[in-house]
Amino acid sequence: LLAAALLATMAGAAVGWWAARRVLRPLRGVSSAAQALASGRLETRVEASEDADLATLADSFNNMAIALEERIQRDARFASNVSHELRSPLMTLAASIEVLQNQRDDMPVRARAALDLMVADIERFQQLVEDLLEISRFDAGVMHLDLEAVRVDELVLQAVANSTDVDVPVDIDAGLAGVVVKADKRRLSRVIANLLDNAAKYGDGAT
Repeated sequence: LLAAALLATMAGAAVGWWAARRVLRPLRGVSSAAQALASGRLETRVEASEDADLATLADSFNNMAIALEERIQRDARFASNVSHELRSPLMTLAASIEVLQNQRDDMPVRARAALDLMVADIERFQQLVEDLLEISRFDAGVMHLDLEAVRVDELVLQAVANSTDVDVPVDIDAGLAGVVVKADKRRLSRVIANLLDNAAKYGDGAT
């Protein structure tokens, strides 16, 4: 009786383990697909299942993934179209501002101050449009990072010095001194410049 009970228990455990794996395998597939979708692989889909309940779950997931992919593609096209449409009038404005700058010395003080504000705003607007266009190109898969070996400490110091006239203190952790990473130097410098600009506009400045 003891041997029979032991065999029955082992057989039941084996059947339960097999059944659990069979039932949970599709759920693990859905979990893996969700993680892949969250990481940016929008083409991820869940395979159809013979189980009616799991088939409904797979269909719902796939429909959601298709809707998400289409929405992101529409947003990318919209950003690209807006960027292209804005570049032409911006170029006209920049050319007009350049003409005014040539006459800056003949202007009254208040007019020169207003011109300086216009120049700064046009430059900022141009940079925003370029950033938006670059993001849309990344989403479309036609833009790639120019990776190169850069020293983190030197890059940060140089980017801060080039991005602002304010004396911003930079405290480099001793563990990062001399650390070299693969990065797109120009774009990473632009990220640092944006952080400093946002700190100056919406905070108390970089600290």
